[in-house]
Amino acid sequence: MSSPQSRKWYQGWSGLWLKEAGPASYFVPSIFATIFSPLFIGSEPVILNLLAMFAIICIYASLALQSIRLQATEWQALVVDYCQHVTQQGKVFIAIINGFMLINAAIEQSIHLLSTIFVANTLGLGLWLLCRVSSHLFTLGCYIIFTTGIISCVLLEKTPVFLIPIAIVTYLVLLVFKDKFGQPYHFSSHAFANYRHGVQSGWSPVPVGFLSSYSKYLNKQLFPLSYFVGPSLSQFTILLVGLSASAIIINFFYDISKHSMFSLTNVLLALFTLCQWSRSQRTQSWELLYTLPIYNSTAQAKSAFIQSALKFTIYVGIFCFIVTLPLIGQQQWQFVYAANFSLTACAAFLASFIIGNIVKNTSIMGILLCFSYGGHMALSTYIIQSDNGFTDLVLISLYVCSLALLNRFSAKYL
Repeated sequence: MSSPQSRKWYQGWSGLWLKEAGPASYFVPSIFATIFSPLFIGSEPVILNLLAMFAIICIYASLALQSIRLQATEWQALVVDYCQHVTQQGKVFIAIINGFMLINAAIEQSIHLLSTIFVANTLGLGLWLLCRVSSHLFTLGCYIIFTTGIISCVLLEKTPVFLIPIAIVTYLVLLVFKDKFGQPYHFSSHAFANYRHGVQSGWSPVPVGFLSSYSKYLNKQLFPLSYFVGPSLSQFTILLVGLSASAIIINFFYDISKHSMFSLTNVLLALFTLCQWSRSQRTQSWELLYTLPIYNSTAQAKSAFIQSALKFTIYVGIFCFIVTLPLIGQQQWQFVYAANFSLTACAAFLASFIIGNIVKNTSIMGILLCFSYGGHMALSTYIIQSDNGFTDLVLISLYVCSLALLNRFSAKYL
């Protein structure tokens, strides 16, 4: 057994936070939302509020998943100071995210952004303290906290200042009475079952069995892509449809078009990244796929995979086009604007699959996916704010066509 002096608290952080789909699916968006947040200083206040709320809650959610992992395994008992190292790393990341956001608030000179930061930390702390005791409440907690945080940012635009003292007092009360939640990180067979289901489903926020008949249909249509990604592909797709429908309905009463498209971009990029993370965990499944009596050769199986990825890309493009039209209303060059946004989403999906096809090392894949996430997030933001309709349409169309060809060419590296 290792001694406390043999391992520094920061060792192994990449494996804990970047190499597992659960924590990484929240950790990576949090980091990139933080890194790119300074680009929106001086723009609409609601965007910075959304980024701050999203980044801070995500980093707490990532730590909450680490807490569930500690309950599902006995690493904290077998490895000296393992639990302390995990929580200390999480606290450092929380401090870094908050530091960046406080700098943004100082530069922006916005007391409302400061209020958002305090509220986000209070919501995130509540999620973490809850999940380190009750693993089965993670999905419900995420629903409540993310919905509360994001909707409040969109509807209020500027978080009220009077929430600062309320958030501070609530945060301190949670810290003082944190032991009242129950014994933390206690090994539990229920936590193990929840963790195993989360790993198998990519930590999908959609309840088990929800619209299962439609999930089966989507999985069949997108096979063998769904074979590698698992049920989370269809579940996230259903969730995406539900969120978009809600945004369209709200937009009839309150203009949230740009905010909705910004959120839609984040969900899409998270879905694309999830596809690659899940598939990277199932690389050995190719051997099982070859044994099925539906493919005559390895090349045919790989070709079917590329075609299913391209099919899903087309579905995503059509979906984004349909969703964008009612959101932007009677704006000039309405159809061109919607086409630009849809093609940008297609480009992000194809780029992520090219990376997944070529790169085999999961660490390098994670880094490249992070850069792809950030780059296409910036590109989508530019498209949302751009007025160069036909020029952007031509350039993005060429970009998507080149990525489609490269995706087909990269099939030989699968």
